[in-house]
Amino acid sequence: MRVYKTRVPVSDVSQKLCSAMELKNNIGTKPIKDVIEKYPELGEILDKYGIGCTECSIGTCLVKDVVAVHVLGDEIEAQIEKEINTYLEGL
Repeated sequence: MRVYKTRVPVSDVSQKLCSAMELKNNIGTKPIKDVIEKYPELGEILDKYGIGCTECSIGTCLVKDVVAVHVLGDEIEAQIEKEINTYLEGL
C-alpha cells in the first residue's frame, strides 16, 4: 500500500505566511542560502525544527517559503519567527 503526502502549493502557503510572519531586516524576501551565509545561526534555528536548508545545495527558496512549505502549524511558525527575530535583534 502506498501512502501519498498531500503538498500544499508554495504560493498558497507563502501568501498566508507573507501576511502573517514578519521577519526583521526583510530577510523573509531573501534567498535562504544568502541568509544562512550571512546569519549561520538561522540555519541552526531552522534545523532545530526539521527544516534542513543548511544541507540544500540549491538554496534559492525565500526564507518565508521554506518555513511555510513545511506546514508546521501556526504555533511553531510563530516560535520560529520569534527565535529568528530575537537572534537578529541581538546583533
